[in-house]
Amino acid sequence: MIVWAGQVIVTALCTPIVTRLLGPPRFGTVAACIAVMQVLVTIGGAGLQTAVQWRYAQPDGECAARRLITLATGVSALVFVIVNAIGPWWCRRRALRGDLGGAGAIIGGGVTEGPSVIVLAHDDAAKVRRLLGALRGLEVLVHCDRRTPLPVFAEMVRDHGPLVRVLPRLATHVASWSLVDAELRALRVWLETSRAEHVVVLSGACYPLVSVDELRDELAAWNGFSRLRLDAFPHPAWDTPRNRDGGLWRVRRRFVTYRGRVIYLGAVPLRTFKRRPPRGIGLRASSQWKVYSRGHVAALLRALDEHPEFVRFWRTTLVPDELCIASILTSPELVGEVAEQVCDDLPWYLDWGPGPRRDHPSWLTIDDLPALEAARRAPPRPLERVVADRDGYRKLFARKIASSAGELLDAIDAELRV
Repeated sequence: MIVWAGQVIVTALCTPIVTRLLGPPRFGTVAACIAVMQVLVTIGGAGLQTAVQWRYAQPDGECAARRLITLATGVSALVFVIVNAIGPWWCRRRALRGDLGGAGAIIGGGVTEGPSVIVLAHDDAAKVRRLLGALRGLEVLVHCDRRTPLPVFAEMVRDHGPLVRVLPRLATHVASWSLVDAELRALRVWLETSRAEHVVVLSGACYPLVSVDELRDELAAWNGFSRLRLDAFPHPAWDTPRNRDGGLWRVRRRFVTYRGRVIYLGAVPLRTFKRRPPRGIGLRASSQWKVYSRGHVAALLRALDEHPEFVRFWRTTLVPDELCIASILTSPELVGEVAEQVCDDLPWYLDWGPGPRRDHPSWLTIDDLPALEAARRAPPRPLERVVADRDGYRKLFARKIASSAGELLDAIDAELRV
């Protein structure tokens, strides 16, 4: 009785907190799933646990009890095998599909016209909240790194609008497959639950330079086309002091990983034996930030589902988020005519600073407002797969901007997004 009373008290104390984090719809679904689990445990045992105790208490009951335990184990296994086999049917009938599958569990959501947005965030809750406000009117899927403290995550999505979906959290690590995994999971949810033609992948440090209406209008002309950076590989900007081969060192050897994370010895990632890329892939240097068309997301996920060797290869590659997806989408052997519909473009303003290219762009401040205005007022990019000057056309987004650059964010809202 004391244990049961303790469970009731803990549940009563935790329910308001969990409800706030998950949202009422998702909390109700989770509670329903727990109830289903408890029913299955009771049915799976078939009441034989009581019979086992009774038989064991009888004279020479040890052997009979053992037989009953074996029977109970078999019955439980059979029940769970049957339930799992028919799961897709009864989950769909009871509106539990997706939540039991893990990646499809979402909070909120709605239907809207125009592109959707995926936000991959890990810190700076104030900035993420401001970004969500700037995207109001668009369908937004938010993924927050599981390593982010719970209060920070809760603040990010506090009082989110009906069009914001909060995805199950995955721990992500820089330069590792986990970043690609988080993006792919978000894309799967989007493809299954949205009817939008385009989805834009942003970081929490991104910010739109155009209004929601202007973003809708521009991307409406790009139906059937994706926009992502496509640089030749090897890529000279990826040279390092120890490896001046344009980034080939990232793929030529298998990196040591643990749970989607590259293992380092000090500052050096651990590598093993040499290897070759999977057949059919033409490598391309790219960026994690993209504008996808719907058909291209479907082609990407289909290629990865049909070729598990691709996942094994990219999982043990360094910084796969800058190679994997662009390489697949531009390989005709894998995606057919889609490879001709992916346009070399990066509609983001980034400040790499003067001189040799650094590993990361600079954080923007109010001093960068003139450059941002010039990028936003530039002519729109023509609908061509490749253009002579990719950076000479209008930018739709900027990064990196922190919440501490409030003056810059205010100026963007007041002067550029009008």
